[in-house]
Amino acid sequence: MYNKVWGDGDYDHAKSNIVMIIDSSGSMRGVMDKVLSAASRLLNKMDNADRIMLVDFDSTVKPLTDFTKDKDDLLNNLSRIKAGGATSLYDSITIGLNRLLTNPDKNGGLNLIVLLTDGKDENASGGPGSKTSFSQLKNLLESSQIPVYSIGLGSNVDKNTLGSISKISGGKAFYAENAENLANIYRDIIGYIHSLHIFQYVTGNGKWDGTKREVLLYFKELDKARKLEYDAPTADKISGSLNMYGNLVDNSDLRGADIKWSYCFEPFGGESGRFISNLAITPDGKYIIDGSVLGILNVYGERLFLATYDSLDTFNMNVSNHLYQYTHGYGIYGETYFIDNVRKLKDLATIKKEKPENVEMPGLNYPALLNAAKGSFHKEWLKIEHSYEPVSISKNGRFIVLAARPEDQKYKFYFLLYDRENKEIPWERGVFNLWGDSAEPGAVKVSDKGFTLIIQDHNIAGVDKTGTIKLNLMWEKTGMRFSRLDINSSGNAFAGYYDYKHSTRFGYFEIPASNDTGNKIESLKPVFSVDADPNDSPGCISISQNGKYLAFNDRYGPKIYDDSGKLIWSLKFKNPIHSYNKGNGIYVIDNGTFVFSEANRFYYGQLVQ
Repeated sequence: MYNKVWGDGDYDHAKSNIVMIIDSSGSMRGVMDKVLSAASRLLNKMDNADRIMLVDFDSTVKPLTDFTKDKDDLLNNLSRIKAGGATSLYDSITIGLNRLLTNPDKNGGLNLIVLLTDGKDENASGGPGSKTSFSQLKNLLESSQIPVYSIGLGSNVDKNTLGSISKISGGKAFYAENAENLANIYRDIIGYIHSLHIFQYVTGNGKWDGTKREVLLYFKELDKARKLEYDAPTADKISGSLNMYGNLVDNSDLRGADIKWSYCFEPFGGESGRFISNLAITPDGKYIIDGSVLGILNVYGERLFLATYDSLDTFNMNVSNHLYQYTHGYGIYGETYFIDNVRKLKDLATIKKEKPENVEMPGLNYPALLNAAKGSFHKEWLKIEHSYEPVSISKNGRFIVLAARPEDQKYKFYFLLYDRENKEIPWERGVFNLWGDSAEPGAVKVSDKGFTLIIQDHNIAGVDKTGTIKLNLMWEKTGMRFSRLDINSSGNAFAGYYDYKHSTRFGYFEIPASNDTGNKIESLKPVFSVDADPNDSPGCISISQNGKYLAFNDRYGPKIYDDSGKLIWSLKFKNPIHSYNKGNGIYVIDNGTFVFSEANRFYYGQLVQ
């Protein structure tokens, strides 16, 4: 399967986090000045892509700096090193590894250790110099996969141990007969580091099955390819802890839900990257759809289709078993079973010949669909610039709501309901007589019975299948300014975000049957409501088809309730994840399967009752 490759384009080489460890035990007294001189030349060769942490060790380990690009700070601390004491070699490497593993910098760069020593791990009486045993260090080296580039100085160095440390870690061991050789070795190491580049791609196979995966990396300008392979992680890896943008989530946090896999369409996320704000699961549970890029996956986390890596303009997403739709018509309708036709590119010749460009799902021609429909509406608007475009579909796929924006009419927006089963238009109408850009519709949701909820300028209109407004919640009267919502399949309940008295709430509302007088329902109290923190824009919300599960995802993490207001499952993040005007996504269906996103990654799981 063809994949886009991301590279770190900010620098000519990969960014790096380097722990520089220098042995200052008593045996270094005669050569310390030359060692520090060689180390200073190494530091001067670093650039803005390198962050260095300086560590000195003898009988104890003494971190002299945190990770920094400040060369003056590094050189000043380097000059403070004095020789004396024993050799706590294993402890120094352990501290360096742990510092790299907990490094909060999310720069995606290389993590490595550059180590200089002239001896072996021992104290003054010849016993171990470290609290850490070699066996413990070996386990940490194997699990961390952080390379150690070791330099052994002089004739008394323990070459076997240094060679093992470097080999286990994936680094390399160097040996210098005297201090004069150090500068050349340091130069070779930094030259090698500065020749490395990082490339990332997102696999089309999200299974945690431990299988060997083959990757063909094609360099277009060189017209060359390199075949690589790696072992996929195993299922036990995800059952440990998850690090979600600096929030360490362990098994106790995941209790009540089984997180099966996660996926990300763009490796470099964060403030400058994409946030996934729209996710959905088809009602039958077969497909997971990321509306930010129009990517479709199966329940195993395997990507079946990808329309674009570019972010799409989406606010709400609606899906049935065979249809999907974006708010304001920026997406298209399509039959998800066409995803089986996606190209599978297996070799270099095919990639060069058949690389897919601008792939789109097959779409429904809704102007032609409306033209052929029974019922009356403004057909002439199909020819205007802001013609009828889809804004919602019901979860059973029967009803489609479309909106048009004629410039010379009483209402800023007109809506119509299309019945796919009867191929007719039951109604067309304006909702609120509002003018100006603020009147643009927000969330629009239609139930399986054709009852439609429309947010416009923070007000909610509920329109039944005949086109009659049965629900009319104006924020000036209710005090509630709605932003996002979702409706159950029966159309008698919805969940929504609303601002109330300068705070944001998530609420669940039951819609009473209309009374015989035909009066509009103009006030609703939530069955329950809870605080939510939307940041600049509220995250997504979801209600299952049967109304049993209600979910929202603000910057403090996902939460799933039942219809009585009981919290079933949640993640509470210590460090809030800012959504930057997009919001984090969430979606839940009848059987308790759910997806939620945090920043540029989303997670697929099942509620455990």
